[in-house]
Amino acid sequence: GSAATGWTVVASLANYLSGKQEGKAAGATAVDFGLSVKAIGAPQVDAGGGSETLTQGGQTVTVEIPAGGVAANGFVAISQVSKTGPASNFTAASPGVVYEIKVNSVGVPTPLDNKDINRIVITLPFALGVMKPGDLEKGVYTIYTATTLANLQAGVVAAVPVANIISADYVGDGNLGSVTFWVNHLSFFGIGVGAAPEDSKSGCFIATAAYGSYFERHVEILRNFRDVYLLTNDWGRAFVGFYYRHSPAIADVIAKHSGLRAAVRLGLAPLVGVSYVALQTTPMQKVLILLLIGILLVGTVMILRTRKLRRVIG
Repeated sequence: GSAATGWTVVASLANYLSGKQEGKAAGATAVDFGLSVKAIGAPQVDAGGGSETLTQGGQTVTVEIPAGGVAANGFVAISQVSKTGPASNFTAASPGVVYEIKVNSVGVPTPLDNKDINRIVITLPFALGVMKPGDLEKGVYTIYTATTLANLQAGVVAAVPVANIISADYVGDGNLGSVTFWVNHLSFFGIGVGAAPEDSKSGCFIATAAYGSYFERHVEILRNFRDVYLLTNDWGRAFVGFYYRHSPAIADVIAKHSGLRAAVRLGLAPLVGVSYVALQTTPMQKVLILLLIGILLVGTVMILRTRKLRRVIG
């Protein structure tokens, strides 16, 4: 029913030249566009960093890449994806949508491998009518990430650690607030109802019993390590399942004795330290730390062997 002339359709896609079609004959139901890759000039993102913002449907998403945030030059691509599927718990907080965020390489636009991603700062919107101040920090709502949209819809996700949240705006424009956080990978992101682990309800698990609160800072670090490193692979999920089955009885005993709680906190300290380092460091920093630990261990062994040899000779 459209007029045969007097209108224009433009198709655009990040890193491609826009395609334009003038008025077609009345009754046409489809228009095909052939978009060409942009001629590559200066990359949008390089060693000095870069940024990109997408505003669509009244929602704004911002990606900031600090200096050294990526190990290769490229272009930021943000896509708003309608949220459909069984994991409807995402729709309440991030109003019906999730976002795909990637950095395309220079040349033929293909996403950078996550090994080239050191630090990306993302700002996502959320619905103020649903979210209350502190909900993200307390885990009532969680920033979820998944490698594919299908995984996100199916609930095969990982949680962005609460420690990665830089700031949260619970005022916004009265309708939408926003949360700013950092990650070292790119994929699909959405905000949804926080997982309600069994220990958040009963308070009976070992770490919660030792520290006295599910929201205590050390417990939060261990919980984030579980979400990011253990629940994202088969052996980790098996370990968590074993822990959930056998730890409640132990935790009940710990909770009743203040001296035992102190001893368990001391025993958990190295695990909390390792978890914190794993969550807060980039892959390169992790390699350097492991290298340093290896050097220290080798040095210690050599010193002990030298002392033993001296005793034998002496």
